[in-house]
Amino acid sequence: MKCCEGGSELIAHRLRSPFGEIDLVFKAQGRIQLVEVKSLGPRAIIDGRIGRRQRYRLTNCLSWAQGKWRMPTHMHLALVNNRGIIRWIPDFLS
Repeated sequence: MKCCEGGSELIAHRLRSPFGEIDLVFKAQGRIQLVEVKSLGPRAIIDGRIGRRQRYRLTNCLSWAQGKWRMPTHMHLALVNNRGIIRWIPDFLS
């Protein structure tokens, strides 16, 4: 399920958690959708944008959000290139 489909409600942006900032938070159909947004240059690849430390931080943010909202919670990645095209990677921490 994409977080931006009809019926989704943006409930927070740039949300601060004890582990770092969560770019976007949506609520839809009884689920919380967390979105990490990254910009990509023309030759960038995903592995260069999300390193081991950041994956660890985002995993902790996901756990924190699950406890905060007490409902199914998912972390997605939105990669935006220099032309504004978005590559969507659902549940990228799974």
